[in-house]
Amino acid sequence: MKASEITKAAMDLVGGDRARTHGDKTENHEVIARFWNAWLNSRPSGPLDAHDVANMMELLKVARRLRGSFNIDDYVDGAGYAAVAGEIGAERLRRDQSWADAAAAAEAAIEGCPVSIFPPRTPEEASSDIKAEIVGLLKAAGIDIEDLAEAS
Repeated sequence: MKASEITKAAMDLVGGDRARTHGDKTENHEVIARFWNAWLNSRPSGPLDAHDVANMMELLKVARRLRGSFNIDDYVDGAGYAAVAGEIGAERLRRDQSWADAAAAAEAAIEGCPVSIFPPRTPEEASSDIKAEIVGLLKAAGIDIEDLAEAS
């Protein structure tokens, strides 16, 4: 398909059935913008991530339900984006819990150790020893951090 054919097909969609299905373009995008701004203003600051994108795409589908004619695709796609967001959120929770478990294990291992067991050393040596100990504890907790260990 040539570029001119692609742009003609897009023009036909935007000005034809799409307008009837989704309503006025400006109104539709204003509703989407309100939904997305609500999401962005309600989340912790920082860059967007995959979880944000999946949720915002679901909000796009919810916004489309408010304008134009009934379109079952908006509900099916919305459910799909909700499922993707849920899967991403569950994976994030599992990953964060693994890190929390490893940190707790490291803290438990360090607690109660007398400081005198560590020989005097430079700050650089101490930092290196601490990194090695943390890497070992994370591995013991089942967290594969080979790439992180090599990067540090």
